[in-house]
Amino acid sequence: SNFGTAWAREAQAALRNGGAIEALKGNEVVGFAAYGGFEQNWFGPIGVLKEYRKSGIGSTLLFSALTRMREMGITLAVIPWTDNLTFYSRINAITKVRHMDIMRKILQ
Repeated sequence: SNFGTAWAREAQAALRNGGAIEALKGNEVVGFAAYGGFEQNWFGPIGVLKEYRKSGIGSTLLFSALTRMREMGITLAVIPWTDNLTFYSRINAITKVRHMDIMRKILQ
């Protein structure tokens, strides 16, 4: 409920096809990173509960997931969509962030 139904769908796909990492505080999941859900080289979604953000959990989850992807032989990770380009652009290991707009039109 903290991250929305689209994220839940992608995380479920990642559990079936790729992988996911959880950040726990006691028995509570406070963050997660998923990868390989719909395409083998796709990273995401990643989420951390609001009260735990800016503590390094997101970066740790990101690098842990990317390490697992690399161990699977993946050399290029793609983040297919994000609203938070700032998070990724602050990380030195990420060499390229490209924003693409998707335009939609309802056809009648």
